[in-house]
Amino acid sequence: MALVLLFYLSIFFQGCAGPGVNGHDLRGGVGPAGSVVRSEFRFAMAEGNILITIGDRAIQGRMEMDGLQVKEEEVMALAEAQPARVKLRFVTDQMDTRQAINGAMNSDSERGPLSGRTLIGNRAADRWSFQLDRGIATPTQAQAMRELELGFGQGFYPKEPVALGESWELPATAVKQWLGHELIRSQGTARFTLESVTERGGERCAKVAVEINAGGRLNDPDGNELELSMGLEGHIYRSLESHVDMAGELTGLMVLEGEVRRDGTVIGLKVTGPVKVTGSSRRHRPSTARAD
Repeated sequence: MALVLLFYLSIFFQGCAGPGVNGHDLRGGVGPAGSVVRSEFRFAMAEGNILITIGDRAIQGRMEMDGLQVKEEEVMALAEAQPARVKLRFVTDQMDTRQAINGAMNSDSERGPLSGRTLIGNRAADRWSFQLDRGIATPTQAQAMRELELGFGQGFYPKEPVALGESWELPATAVKQWLGHELIRSQGTARFTLESVTERGGERCAKVAVEINAGGRLNDPDGNELELSMGLEGHIYRSLESHVDMAGELTGLMVLEGEVRRDGTVIGLKVTGPVKVTGSSRRHRPSTARAD
């Protein structure tokens, strides 16, 4: 079953700086040309429920999902202290599903359209455009790159220093990576609160509480549009030294539903279940960055 395409998970963990005069600079600067941020993002749904309807017939079952995306983002050139050219390598982008329906077990594994591919991105007039570093993109890959362009480079954090206890909100489009993949056309809001400054992984970090209530739409490989809604809560630990989000974990509930067509038959589909999304990032300086 082609549900796995929904969560080609990606997180763009960016950086932050140290405390400002009246708070903490959570946005920070950009790494030098040649620096690489490697991010790993995992999605898991355990003990999910699946409901399939075909005409008047309804079938219920159980579903589990496990996704992994590993991505490397290299700054190739800067302009006005901001990235102007980047190399984005999707090392791994895969989702595994397991279903139990009427006593029958079924498993599937799908890769995202950009899995194993490297993209080159260029910024002009604050707009990004991407293309494969080699070869011609398939229609699915081209669509994935267009969706990526819409939100690439958006940060979670204000330009101004943030005081402890201060909150800010963003549209869900800025955090759609937490909902799944850049292919998701999302609506809703995300709320962030700087809770404290602590130590994690040997680095001084800002502990940021996150609440996301959002929904979205996306198409499966066959062109069927599905609706996704998700409510998540958790924390992100943003390093005040290495300028990346060192770790993040959000938990909540996902609802996915819509209609798919198989051999001319319309099939209703609804999946609900608890989900957990986790991510971590590390910055590698030019001298230690791994070549593509």
